[in-house]
Amino acid sequence: PTTAPAAASPTTAGTSSGSPGTTAAPPSPATAPSAPNGVPTVPVGGPPTTAAPAKSSKTAGRSAAPPARPPDPGPILAAVRGDLSQLSAIGDYAAVRAAVVADERAVAAAAGGVQTAKRELAAAGEAEQAAAGQAGRAAARLRSLAIAAYIGLGYPTPAAGPQGVDDNSTGTVHSPGGLQGPAADEASVMVQLAAAHVRRDVAESRARLAGAEKATAAARSGVNRADLRLSRATGSLVSGRQVLAAVRGAATDPAAASTLDLAALLALAASRQPAGGAAAPPASPRARGQAVFAAASVTPPASPTILGPSVLDGAELTRWFAGTGHRANLTVPVARLAADYQAAGRTTGVRYDLAFAQSVVETGYFSFPSYGQLTARDNNFAGIGACDSCAHGWSFPTAATGVSAQLELLEAYASPAPVPTPLIGPVGVGGCCQTWLALAGTWASSLTYGVSILTVYHAMLRWLIPERLAGAGLLPPATTAARTNPLPAGRPAAQAPARPAHAPAAGTP
Repeated sequence: PTTAPAAASPTTAGTSSGSPGTTAAPPSPATAPSAPNGVPTVPVGGPPTTAAPAKSSKTAGRSAAPPARPPDPGPILAAVRGDLSQLSAIGDYAAVRAAVVADERAVAAAAGGVQTAKRELAAAGEAEQAAAGQAGRAAARLRSLAIAAYIGLGYPTPAAGPQGVDDNSTGTVHSPGGLQGPAADEASVMVQLAAAHVRRDVAESRARLAGAEKATAAARSGVNRADLRLSRATGSLVSGRQVLAAVRGAATDPAAASTLDLAALLALAASRQPAGGAAAPPASPRARGQAVFAAASVTPPASPTILGPSVLDGAELTRWFAGTGHRANLTVPVARLAADYQAAGRTTGVRYDLAFAQSVVETGYFSFPSYGQLTARDNNFAGIGACDSCAHGWSFPTAATGVSAQLELLEAYASPAPVPTPLIGPVGVGGCCQTWLALAGTWASSLTYGVSILTVYHAMLRWLIPERLAGAGLLPPATTAARTNPLPAGRPAAQAPARPAHAPAAGTP
């Protein structure tokens, strides 16, 4: 960058030695660039180090021209936020769709439960009617027996006796005129025995009737519960379909993504999901990014933060760069470099996809043009140690080391708490910049620096959206093959500087 991080001393800058994360001191080149006016070779940030142009005779004595106004970041911030909202909706679409499918299955199961409960209620009602009939018949037999015994006309018996006629409907032997003497005594005993038998029948019938009545009541309650489950499942399905329609709209329509309160909709969808879902894995082993902000109670600014989760992975970064039509001048393949960014991002908590965009701005799409202070052999992708008054930036032995140094430095810039920086050394402006826009005038002297990074990032996101739509089933895969690079072919971004950020300004040493 034209202004960059602080070194341990004004004269130590250059190639690193040792493996990433283990060097105790910043890299030292064979010949360190000079440090004019006591400014360290790796500047501490703040005002640009580019010398002001000398006043001509025409302007001598006049007041100095007002400083250039920084560009309005509003349009690019709105564009990036819209892209991120759309990608968030695409990412959430599958989960919301799965929830709707689950709701549909729950409605079908609840409807089946209602039908089952109604069948059980019908069977319980029939059993209750049968039990009531048995209880009624047993009670009638008992009453008939009691009357017969009272008037002494007969007694129940399973078979007809020689003195009467067998009545198959009642099983009672009739004796005209009644019985006398021992016959009457025997009849009385028989009536008592028969009455005891019939009373047992009556008691058992009434017990069966009571059980049948309870079963009917339970079946009726089951129907009510099944109806309630069906009603709730249907309501959940209706709201789920509404959420799905809104999320689908946000996923496929950038305008809807910009205006939709997606967080509220997803909170509604989450409230309908069963508790105990699998927790998301941490973003990185150290997981400093979000954890530090939470511990410090820092409100994330509107601009994308340096620390946080990335959107594109290494493979997507590789495919995006291949689609730009630029030819990289690197010591490793672009795929290897993108994987290094992903690995370093997971270690530091830095948004490595935005760091990749920063490197695109810094190196002119990894072309390292001849008017810059760095070459591909330096493995320096962020202009570390390059400034308007410097002869050459730092060199790193491998591409992975250069990437690690860049993200280590970004982490130090963004974190409100001190972090170890073994590849860079002490950073005098640690914690200065939580957002990428804040790097303008600090990491680099260009006031368009942050806007240029976000412009490249916007191009990455616009490339990614159709691919994610196809992956979510919202766009035919063939559509992604017809995409073109949204960036102009000759520049890193529409608002990017014409030269890499690390290139010295005209007229400087």
